Amino acid sequence: MAKEPDGWRFRFGLLWTGSAASLLGAMSVTTAAPLLAFTLTRSPTFVSYVVAAGTVPSLLLHIPAGMLVDRLDHWWTMLLSQTVRTLMSLAVVLTLAAGAFRPPVLIVAALVSGTCTTFYNVAEVTAVPSVVPAEHFQRAMAQNEGRANGAMLLGRPLGGVLQAAGTGFPYAADAAFGLASTAAILTLRSAGLRGRWNHARPLHADGPTDASGIRAGFRRGGSLVGEMLEGLTWLWRYRFLRTTLIACTATNLLFQVVTLLLVVRAREAGLPLAMAGVLLAAPGLGGSFVSGYVAVTRRRRFGRRPIKLVTLCMWAWLAMTILLAAFPWACVWMVAWGGVGFVGARLNIALSAYQASRTPPELRGRVAGTNRFVTLGIAPIGTMCGGVAITAVGARAVAWAVPIAIAATGVLLWTARRAHVLRLRRRLRHGPVREAVVPARV
Repeated sequence: MAKEPDGWRFRFGLLWTGSAASLLGAMSVTTAAPLLAFTLTRSPTFVSYVVAAGTVPSLLLHIPAGMLVDRLDHWWTMLLSQTVRTLMSLAVVLTLAAGAFRPPVLIVAALVSGTCTTFYNVAEVTAVPSVVPAEHFQRAMAQNEGRANGAMLLGRPLGGVLQAAGTGFPYAADAAFGLASTAAILTLRSAGLRGRWNHARPLHADGPTDASGIRAGFRRGGSLVGEMLEGLTWLWRYRFLRTTLIACTATNLLFQVVTLLLVVRAREAGLPLAMAGVLLAAPGLGGSFVSGYVAVTRRRRFGRRPIKLVTLCMWAWLAMTILLAAFPWACVWMVAWGGVGFVGARLNIALSAYQASRTPPELRGRVAGTNRFVTLGIAPIGTMCGGVAITAVGARAVAWAVPIAIAATGVLLWTARRAHVLRLRRRLRHGPVREAVVPARV
């Protein structure tokens, strides 16, 4: 057994802690900013401007962020992003305390926070393979997934509580979390995180086996559009990554519709606001459970055929959404919606670990940025389409349309996989057989 790099657990702990503090502060401010905007202006239109300012960077900047992270030291990217966001939160607190605050400052703060968070997240994902040995990728990604779910569960209520306690408290807390994150990042540098890339060779996968031949197509100095497409091109070469990307994009769109459905049906059923909040937090609970399980177990592999995991997740999501549509009981909704988060977290862990181990170091930023842009950028479209559909045909019809759409996506992915298997069989039966060629797993 190869000797593990010295101190990697300590370095990953610093990276995890700094990112957890940053994410917790960002989630609390994201919740508090619309509340503060409405308190100061009483204008729903201005609230929408603040929300849009925080959302637009995550929609537009993931791919450019990936391109820059591939060129810059990811440590400096994380440090600069976190420092700017911390200073912005301090500026909001100081202007509020001095009585010089103007509402447009909230729009600027949301825009700066969203931009810095986007760059930080892409750099942090790229830094993980530089810290964690390849055999521990899955457990590391499970801890990261648990961190994201935990920040969602704690950050949103924390933002509301702090806003109720005082006008500037959420931004003061974000500044404090930012200082803690900055301290962890600075310590990480002294602990040995240096350089831009981890030069370990990618592992064998169901995609291209000749890494040097593939990388020849990804040389620097090409057109801007070509470099932006390199991340998507690489993702598309691996069947597991390609299939997971399609599945996550389609289901993320549909789950935004489900979120709106649950809000509408909870209000129609007369559920208390506290119960509705717990219902919406159920995916975070399910995701935290599976993340903790994978993190504490010693499962290090994805299985012999990881593509089957996507199929299992699709059918599990189908069953959960049927339960959501068929039963009018809040307890069933909570179990089913929590199950959606449980299954989604397991697929996210496998996707992140698989992507980290297969992507060449010089493409990690663009691949991570493209992945986040495609899978997360669809969310606002799903929310908008869900609102229009519920208004047009009613909540019950839309509730049944969601599992039908998931079933159609699952059948499409299964058909594509079956066609790939048939092509392999025909190639082996009719094509020339070489002793050195080993058929790819399906």
